[in-house]
Amino acid sequence: MRNLILFFTLIFFTLNCSTEGRKRLFKRKEKSIYTPSLMHLPSLSTNEEDYISFPNWFNDSIIETHKIERITRKSYLEKEGVELINNHQKSFILRELKDYHFTEKGGISKLIIRNYYDEKEIGSHIYSYEKEKFPKQEYFKTKLEHVYYPGLENKEEDEFFEENLLKNPYKIFEKIEANKLIKQYQNIETGDFLYYILSPDHWGALSIDSLVSPNPRDEIVLGSPNHFYKKYQVTNKVKEFNVRSYTYDPTHPKKLLHWETNHYPFKQKRNFIYTKKGICNSYIDSVFSNDQFVTKTKSRIYYNQENEPIKITRLKSNKNGDTLFISKDVFEYLKR
Repeated sequence: MRNLILFFTLIFFTLNCSTEGRKRLFKRKEKSIYTPSLMHLPSLSTNEEDYISFPNWFNDSIIETHKIERITRKSYLEKEGVELINNHQKSFILRELKDYHFTEKGGISKLIIRNYYDEKEIGSHIYSYEKEKFPKQEYFKTKLEHVYYPGLENKEEDEFFEENLLKNPYKIFEKIEANKLIKQYQNIETGDFLYYILSPDHWGALSIDSLVSPNPRDEIVLGSPNHFYKKYQVTNKVKEFNVRSYTYDPTHPKKLLHWETNHYPFKQKRNFIYTKKGICNSYIDSVFSNDQFVTKTKSRIYYNQENEPIKITRLKSNKNGDTLFISKDVFEYLKR
């Protein structure tokens, strides 16, 4: 009788352990969580922010919901010759100030940009935007209302800024054509084209060549102005260069995991890091040369209680861990 009891007890524990093992083996993965950001992460701190006719730096729905009338963004660099203390800079110097003005619907109405050097303003631009139509646009007809460059005090400064003064770094585009397959825009200064290929069915090299026949100065984007997967240029119809590719979370198409760009011999990869609540609170830029690590920049995003970014700090270091550079952006809000 005792042996029979031991036999059934052994079977019970074996089945129970087997069931638990199956549960662990087939345990459902935790669902990815994503909280939409006020900032447009794919274009954050990239040259896309200088594409003035595509003011997608901020989420217009959040701008409208939070009743934000204006955002002032101040960008600072480390002050030359100031040493680091506990990985924080003693002093920063203002490099750029941007004032974004919004309508009640969250669309952009005006953008003021002021550039500084050695604590002196060296230029400013004021752009106005055509009132948005419903539904909200990805592209806005843009007008340069004002541009200003003060006189420089000495020959050394004049040589330093000569190239920047002659060429406006901010790009305005005119809308040329749009249909179900492509959106086409032209740079009003250079005449070069910017193409958005909307349908994945036409993302192949031969399809794109037959649709737009791009020259090497033109830019091609796979996706829409608000949501893109790849950006590049081509030579000889199919040879790609200046490639940047974007990877999103499969469960949340707008949750950007990382982007990667190649400018031979350098490769840069930016990884976005999210909290348990799905808020992006930092991103890391890593630069490689011939697959050898060169530098890393860690950017941390700070938020207020309304999940609005109030500061971004950046710390750059090399493979030896030496701090090379530090900067920060500060955001101020005016509510309606």
